[in-house]
Amino acid sequence: MLAVAGLSARMLAEAAVRDGFEAIALDVFGDVDTCAVAARWWPIGLPGEFSIHPEKLLGTLERLAQRGDLQGWVAGSGFEAAPGLLERGAGLLPLIGNSAQAIDAVRDPKRFFAALAALGIPFPPLADSMPPQPRGWLLKSATSSGGSAVQALELLPAAARERALRAPGSYLQQQAPGLPLSATFIADGHAARLIGCNRQLTSAAGSRPYRFSGLLGPLALPAPVQQRIGDWCSRLAGEFGLRGLASLDLMQHGDELAVLEINPRVPASIALYPRLPL
Repeated sequence: MLAVAGLSARMLAEAAVRDGFEAIALDVFGDVDTCAVAARWWPIGLPGEFSIHPEKLLGTLERLAQRGDLQGWVAGSGFEAAPGLLERGAGLLPLIGNSAQAIDAVRDPKRFFAALAALGIPFPPLADSMPPQPRGWLLKSATSSGGSAVQALELLPAAARERALRAPGSYLQQQAPGLPLSATFIADGHAARLIGCNRQLTSAAGSRPYRFSGLLGPLALPAPVQQRIGDWCSRLAGEFGLRGLASLDLMQHGDELAVLEINPRVPASIALYPRLPL
């Protein structure tokens, strides 16, 4: 039996059940589909707040640990801004997948992009301070998910730009041309195996042009491109000690690729791979 936790645990619960586990779902919504597939559902937040409540999560994990029949718990989306919460939860019930330390390292922009530079992996340029011309620059946050915090700098009021950049995890990155991709991979702490590549779909809302809105895949990319992406996944898995399922986000412009980030958790693209080709 496994516990699966996140803002929405439906996808994780469905994946666990497909692989023969009983799943206990911990999430914010408790929707009909989640409750239909899970053996039990526990609330760990309020839908109107769209966030995980730390004490509700920890209290639920403590109660589940006392049962003695769970192998551990898997964390989904919603923990990006709270790596310490993952560590506290892992002290109550074994956390399956990436450690809180590995997730913290990957989500730290300075450490992540420094690692890309050291490994010779291309990425869009960064800026340490406000560029003279905001056009073509994005304000991003390492403490969010789904592109919800990616903002076009030119669409932000000037007075709000500096204030937003001072927020924890915020950074400036040049807008990259091309189409957004994600690479689904599985890692063992030393290397990774590419499962498949997918086209990411986005929709714009006000100053936020890249909200995640779905995936298409798997894509039949040229073999050299797919091999390059797989090599990057493997090298980054070794660099950060990644384990389990994750995804690499990148931009494709012709034959050129540029890495954006790693999502060090079970990605939404897992829904495209009901049986992993391992």
